[in-house]
Amino acid sequence: KGASYHTQLKAARVICKFLNFVYSNIEDDVEGYKELCSMGLRGLQCKHGGDFITDLTYRGVSFNRAVYCEQTLTNFFAYLQENDLIDEEFQVMYRTVGKKIERPLSVFSKSNMEVSRPNRNKTNTRDKLKDFGPNRYRLAYEFIEEAEAFGIALGVCFQFLSGLRVGEVVNLMRDSIYENGFRGNGGMWLDIRDNQDILFRHLNSKYDVQVKRPR
Repeated sequence: KGASYHTQLKAARVICKFLNFVYSNIEDDVEGYKELCSMGLRGLQCKHGGDFITDLTYRGVSFNRAVYCEQTLTNFFAYLQENDLIDEEFQVMYRTVGKKIERPLSVFSKSNMEVSRPNRNKTNTRDKLKDFGPNRYRLAYEFIEEAEAFGIALGVCFQFLSGLRVGEVVNLMRDSIYENGFRGNGGMWLDIRDNQDILFRHLNSKYDVQVKRPR
């Protein structure tokens, strides 16, 4: 309540990742998740949140990122409990300064949950794929052909091969693209401009369709 759009979106993405993690475990028949098929959110338990935090640790997230995700999940579980949307009974403790309630303490800190967290004093790194190799263009083509609709294939190509952001791609118009040679065989020039007022006047929030650096 009272948080900026960006702050709300950041928290919503964490909750979305958590729910996707739960769905994935249901599909993989992981013990303790199958009953969620029929119970939905009401069947969520703190141990599911603990499993998610442990999974983040194994995936190499930083200590600060793990702390943020744990706090966001704690807020989510506290909300579910306050609104009688979850069956599990658990106590939510709050950190206070004077008479002011600041925020709920983690509900995933019970010793029997065996939650793994990143080391505060150690960078939790993992190997990253820097390049798709010599067949990268073919891989991009196959991805677009398999996963994307024909109408947006060109925009996906611009993201893959030109490094454009989503906001830059969706702001392109026909007169933003200049072909070099016959049908662009010699490449293309792109005029990256902010066309929000033309293309997205119907949107209340244009956070995801911004052009940060016109060029």
